[in-house]
Amino acid sequence: MNILVANLGSTSFKFRLFRFDGAGNAALVAKGGYERVTDYGKAIDDCLAELQAAGHVRSAADLHGVGFKTVLGRGVTGCVPADERVISALDGFREIAPPHNPPYALGIQRFREKLPAVPRVALFETAFYQWMPEAATRYAVPPAWHDAACAATASTARATSSSPSAPPSSSGVRTSRDACAGSIRMVPRLCPPAPGPYA
Repeated sequence: MNILVANLGSTSFKFRLFRFDGAGNAALVAKGGYERVTDYGKAIDDCLAELQAAGHVRSAADLHGVGFKTVLGRGVTGCVPADERVISALDGFREIAPPHNPPYALGIQRFREKLPAVPRVALFETAFYQWMPEAATRYAVPPAWHDAACAATASTARATSSSPSAPPSSSGVRTSRDACAGSIRMVPRLCPPAPGPYA
């Protein structure tokens, strides 16, 4: 089984190809990357051509999955299929992670065009924070500061969600408590918790 891992953003595109045996052991088969990238679609095309020229893959049938190390998405976290929902989530937080979210959204679309039958998976960095206890998610500030920031952020979230271009209300900002993520509390709390590891 061959799994390609793609890391896009901050003007670069890096990749690694892992091969798994029947026992689940992984071996690094190839790695590479491109710097000062201005066209991520072309960089992905070049990557696939490079893997093919080196004999690591002969066709799309030799790739069994593409993984993306996504940063954060609106209302999505954990390890999830890199589908239209993930692209929308990345676009929803493009202003929070401008060097990464637009390239990842473009990259997912490009791999979908080039390898439509190959599964794509996004593992969000915010998954790390899903099971943190409440006390670990707050800064050591007076409760009044925290409450004021929650109220302000919740108000901003309501205003944003009422705009025509905003995603539906099913986004991660569901309560004033969750809304605190944008100010006093950590941004990852904007994402709803997954039911368990790797969900």
